[in-house]
Amino acid sequence: MRRGETYPDTPETPEIPVVEDDSDVVEPPATEEGSLVLLTHVFTGLKQIRSMAIGPVRDGADEFLVAGGNVEGGVVVYQRVEGGRNLTEVARNVDLPSRTSFVFL
Repeated sequence: MRRGETYPDTPETPEIPVVEDDSDVVEPPATEEGSLVLLTHVFTGLKQIRSMAIGPVRDGADEFLVAGGNVEGGVVVYQRVEGGRNLTEVARNVDLPSRTSFVFL
């Protein structure tokens, strides 16, 4: 998200922003070395995201992201798609209480 850019409050907030380092991008040219470009944002339906984890690369689990709500919304699992440029929901459990950490087995 660019500095000063905001989104309207919606019932689905908070969202997970998906960003990319644009230092290797030729068109359009990067504005600053190492600056981030907002690709999309995924509305989670969680209330106050308390924790989030991406699986370990060594097992190929980095394809998945897990997020848990602090107040309500449970836990949601997303698959990273389009080369990591977007997220698709693959599982949700609204019965779980708030979580502070996740372990990939």
